[in-house]
Amino acid sequence: MLWLAHRRELLLQAASQLRSYDLDPGLIRPGVPARPDAQVQVASVASLIRREPPPADLVVVDECHLSAARTYQRILAWYPAAVVLGLTATPCRLDGRGLGETYEELVQVAQPQQLVAQGHLVRPNVLAPATVSLSDCMVIRRGDYTPGELARMAERKELVGDVPEHWLEHGHGPTVVYATNRQHARAIQAAFCTHGIPAGYLDGQMGENARAAALKGLEQGGILCSVDVLSEGYDLPQLATVVLCRPTQSLTLYIQQTGRCMRPPGPATVLDHVGNVFRHGLPCADRYWSLTSAQTKGRREPAGLSLSRCLECYAVYAVGLPACPSCGAQRITQLVQQKDGRLLEVSEEELTQQAVIEAQRMSVNKRARQLIIMGWRPGDAWRVARDERKQEV
Repeated sequence: MLWLAHRRELLLQAASQLRSYDLDPGLIRPGVPARPDAQVQVASVASLIRREPPPADLVVVDECHLSAARTYQRILAWYPAAVVLGLTATPCRLDGRGLGETYEELVQVAQPQQLVAQGHLVRPNVLAPATVSLSDCMVIRRGDYTPGELARMAERKELVGDVPEHWLEHGHGPTVVYATNRQHARAIQAAFCTHGIPAGYLDGQMGENARAAALKGLEQGGILCSVDVLSEGYDLPQLATVVLCRPTQSLTLYIQQTGRCMRPPGPATVLDHVGNVFRHGLPCADRYWSLTSAQTKGRREPAGLSLSRCLECYAVYAVGLPACPSCGAQRITQLVQQKDGRLLEVSEEELTQQAVIEAQRMSVNKRARQLIIMGWRPGDAWRVARDERKQEV
C-alpha cells in the first residue's frame, strides 16, 4: 500500500495512525532512510516524484481534493492497475471544480450534522465581530482571490486591529489564526504581543526545527499565526479556536480551515473577521457533493441572508431560530458592520443594497469561471463577464 500526503504534518500523522494498527510503514521524505522492504509506504508527494516508485496495489490519497495537480497525476499514472482511494472532507478542487477526471465513484459516508450527533465532531460557535466589505474585490484566479488582492486586503487595519481584543473576549485555548500573507501574519502576531499575549508564527517556507517549535507552542495551548499551513487535515483535538483573517471564495478552503477546531472534546469557536461564513454558510451545514460539477447538489444550508449575527454576543446562527443559541438574546433582523473600529447597526435598506451588490458580483464570478473553463484567459474572462453584467443592468 502507498499512502500519499503533501504536508510534513499530514505525513507524520498518517504514519502514527498506521502504527497504532500494528503496521510499520516506511517513510519517503527528506532525511529519512528508505525502507523498500516495508509493505506500507507513507510518501511525501514532493519526495516521491523524484524517486523510484515503490510497488503498490492500493494507493491512498490523503486530502484528495488536491489530486488533480500534475505531480499527483504523474504518480497515479505509475499505478494503472492499483485501486486508488481518495480521502477528503471537501471532494472538489480549490477552484470549485469536481474530481470526476480522477475518480469514478464518490462515497459520502456521513453528513456533518450526523457526525456532530454521534460525537465525532463538535459544532463550533461562530462569531463575526468585525465583518468588512469585500465587494470591491474580484476573484480572478482558480476561483479565489489572487495573492495580490489578499495583500491589498491585509493593509486594511480592520483586518488586524481588533483580532486580539475579540480573542480576549471570545477566544480560548490553542488557537490558529489564518492570515493572508507573511506580512499580515507577522502584524497579527505583533498585535497579540502588544496586548501581552504570546503568539507564534508559521509559514510553509520555515525549516523543520522552526516548524516543530511553532507547533509545539500551539500544542501547549498557544496562539499560532499561520500562512497557508495547517489549513488541511491537521489534527489537534485540543485546538479550541480558529480565527479567520483570510478572505476566501473557496468553499473547500473555508470548510478545511473551520474544521480544524471541530475535533472533540470541544468547545470550539470560530472568530470570522472577514465574513467567510456569510459567503459559505455555517461549517456544520450538510452539503451534497458531486464528482462532475463545481456545485454541491441537493440540500444545503444557504449562506448570506439565511444567517443572522447576534447583536449581543456576535454569534452567527440560522435565521429561522427565534433567539441566539449562544447567549439567548432575541433575534433582531439587522446585521452589524465595523467602521473605524466600532460596531454599527446596518439598516434594512442598507442590508438589501448589500445583498443586491453581492448577488451581482457572484453572478459575474460564476460567468467568469465558466469562460475560464472554456479556455479563456482569466483577465479576459473577468472583463467580458463584467461587461456582460453592465449590459444586463
